[in-house]
Amino acid sequence: MAEQDGEKTQETQDSDIDISVENSSEEQKETVNDTIRKQRLTMSLSIEKISKDLRISKTYVQAIENGNYSAIPAEPYIRVYVKTIAEYLSLDSDELLKRLSQERNNQRDTDLNIPVKSMADIIGETKAIKISQDNRNKKFAITGGLIIFLLVMAYFLANGNQRNVSQNKTDDFTETIIHDEQLPSDSTANFLPDSLLRGDTILDGKEATPPIEMQLRVLRDSSWVQIASDGVFQRDKIIRGPSKFVEVSAFDSINIHVGAWKVVEINVNGKTVDKTNATGVWKFTKDSIKVLSKNDWDRIRRISQ
Repeated sequence: MAEQDGEKTQETQDSDIDISVENSSEEQKETVNDTIRKQRLTMSLSIEKISKDLRISKTYVQAIENGNYSAIPAEPYIRVYVKTIAEYLSLDSDELLKRLSQERNNQRDTDLNIPVKSMADIIGETKAIKISQDNRNKKFAITGGLIIFLLVMAYFLANGNQRNVSQNKTDDFTETIIHDEQLPSDSTANFLPDSLLRGDTILDGKEATPPIEMQLRVLRDSSWVQIASDGVFQRDKIIRGPSKFVEVSAFDSINIHVGAWKVVEINVNGKTVDKTNATGVWKFTKDSIKVLSKNDWDRIRRISQ
């Protein structure tokens, strides 16, 4: 009898362990979107209420719950929306964002489907790369030596000619030196006012008003906005709508890149910008409004850092 009780106790413990392992496995397999959906249902909240309270499109809230991240315009939106919804549902947003990054990285690795190479293949490729690099290094060494030789020869030739020219002009230069006392008392041609040295723009003794004035606001949902004014990068952030106007002025040009440009209102010098053929990238000058490509923006971003 005692032996039978012992066997039952052991079986009960084994069963408890199996259940614990299964539960732990289920928790590990639970994705970020599953966690968000489960918590929403636990709190008896509808997708419509979350969308209305957080001012996030219902389509995006539903996409996050379904794990359909491709329906969201850009990667920054995904992280912002997940963080916002998690905090609204009283979840640990930092922990969810870490899991989200891991899930996204795992998905990318799966999509790439990179074949595993054998050690022999890796060694063979390494040797081939080393031989190719050695050959390139030899060519670079020969070419570099030739260039250095030509530069040295050019330097000596130029230096010799410069000495002859300097010797011929020494007397004339000595005779044309102007001393300070020879300048007229009202001479200001060779001097800049302090205001220009500080970088201020002066017209007729007054600070000039920038000829380009832009106003931008998000009407609903949210959009990320990047702005470069006169070649200087000014702003890179997500703006939630409805928002107040963001005002930017410039003397030469204003370049902007807008994510969800359909929900954004843009005014330049008091006129609303037509978005019929928009790409989300514009260049505003005093006399023109140009629609640019994403490649144009990448170039503007590089030179405006």
